[in-house]
Amino acid sequence: MIAPGAPGIPPRWTSSAKSGVGTATGNRSRVWFPLSHGIVNEVYFPRLDQANTRDCGLIVTDGRGYFSEEKRHAASAILPLAQGVPGYRVANTCLQKNYRIEKTVVTDPARDVLLQRVRFEALHGRLTDYHLYVLLAPHIGNCGYGNHGWVGEYNGVTMLFAERDGTCLALACSTPFAGLSCGYVGASDGWRTVQDTPTIDTGIGVHYVDLPTGVLPPGTEIRFTFFWPEADHWEGMDFSITAGGCGRQSPGANPQPAG
Repeated sequence: MIAPGAPGIPPRWTSSAKSGVGTATGNRSRVWFPLSHGIVNEVYFPRLDQANTRDCGLIVTDGRGYFSEEKRHAASAILPLAQGVPGYRVANTCLQKNYRIEKTVVTDPARDVLLQRVRFEALHGRLTDYHLYVLLAPHIGNCGYGNHGWVGEYNGVTMLFAERDGTCLALACSTPFAGLSCGYVGASDGWRTVQDTPTIDTGIGVHYVDLPTGVLPPGTEIRFTFFWPEADHWEGMDFSITAGGCGRQSPGANPQPAG
């Protein structure tokens, strides 16, 4: 299936306010990375002047309307693994005290691989109350446009891949992803699909929301819920509609994470 919404919004680079720069000791690994706002930014390979990602971060939801992006909604603390060691420990604590994400970020000294060991801790509620998504934005060869992304398999492991002009990256997880998808930024990417959308007041007690369903293939399912800001109240159940079909209510349903 081809993702809708090509070519997406114009590409942008991430923040220049870096908190650290890492690589491996020795000369066998050709990977370098900076950190900013608690996440990995541009991953450089095979040279220091060739960035291949914009950033890679985590999104936290609860399947009922809660949305939090660690780089925007968490306080970050970053420390080197040891004096003079170009690897880092990162702790991102939700500003609302709902969760904490702890990471160890290093590059493999023998391979062109960036490794992140991630631990998610629920500070409010239970661990099973939360869904964790990883969002990766490829900018291969210093270019945000023209990257080819797909979901594939290597040695029996399902991964996300992206390629441009002979340079390829892969995103894998030791815990298998519950779902994977690729899309165009601002049109069909993972961040947009779990972001809030405000309603429009008609002035007669009826609110509506304008969703860009015209770019979706027929049969695409859209899950949503409702939040009333003045009452600080969530609906407490999910609803769903099908592009080109009829909507239905899904009491107690929880959408499955899609990386």
